[in-house]
Amino acid sequence: MADKIRTMKKRITNKMLLFLAFCSLTACQSYYYDETKELKAAVWTYQNPINFDFKIEDTTTVYNIYLEVEHSAEFPNQNIYAKVHVRFPDGKDRQQQVSLELADGRGEWLGKCSAKTCTRRLAFMPNAVFDQAGAYSMKFEQYTRNESVEGIKSLRLIVEKAKIDKEEKNTKKDLKK
Repeated sequence: MADKIRTMKKRITNKMLLFLAFCSLTACQSYYYDETKELKAAVWTYQNPINFDFKIEDTTTVYNIYLEVEHSAEFPNQNIYAKVHVRFPDGKDRQQQVSLELADGRGEWLGKCSAKTCTRRLAFMPNAVFDQAGAYSMKFEQYTRNESVEGIKSLRLIVEKAKIDKEEKNTKKDLKK
């Protein structure tokens, strides 16, 4: 009887391990677009805008766009101001000033930190809809009072397909009206 119980426990344990292995393999995110741009010597200057170019083919899909900022754990500021320029396939541009929040009001870093580096993922444009198929460009310019900002190591732009579709998003908008 004891042998049967041990065998059953072993089977359950093996099945659980197999299930966990499967979950960990499928949890790896496959992004629609994912690119990291390193900054030389971790210095971001006015003359060094960061450009990301990607194509959108499916205008019926809703996307989430994240900006990931990797910075030194010794970065002296709570945030960094940037100008974002978006160029659409038809050639039109849209520009906006944003504050990339890296720490909370108490000065505690947001995101994941090690002894030397912090990485903060910002939900930059959640549930974005692209009405035009074609090539898009996003350019980030540092927009602080200083000519250069030390401690910004890289920017990463991630575009993923959202879990909702465009019709569902439009229905949710209509319900809020």
